[in-house]
Amino acid sequence: EWGPFAAADTLLVGTADQKLLALPVSGEPRWQVPTEHGPLAGAPLVRPDSIVLAYRNGTLERRALADGKVLGTANIEQPIATAPVAFLQKLVVAANDGTIIVAEQP
Repeated sequence: EWGPFAAADTLLVGTADQKLLALPVSGEPRWQVPTEHGPLAGAPLVRPDSIVLAYRNGTLERRALADGKVLGTANIEQPIATAPVAFLQKLVVAANDGTIIVAEQP
């Protein structure tokens, strides 16, 4: 349902049953976690050791690439339509109506 997206040596895939999978080159899942905030919006923002995900419900979430654990969350209280983009020390996303939102990093 979402992806696949490359993140370092891993492919990230979101499934229809609301799971996020990290698949290394070997093909055996590295980790699998539930997407607790519903459907994802756009590609992940890849950091050296983590990813930032945007959920359509307005949640931004940072997860560790190594094990999928949540490192931080932020709720911007508006539906998100696009992937997060780094801007200086913040994130930028677009809302469903086209509004550009600058948010703190989770």
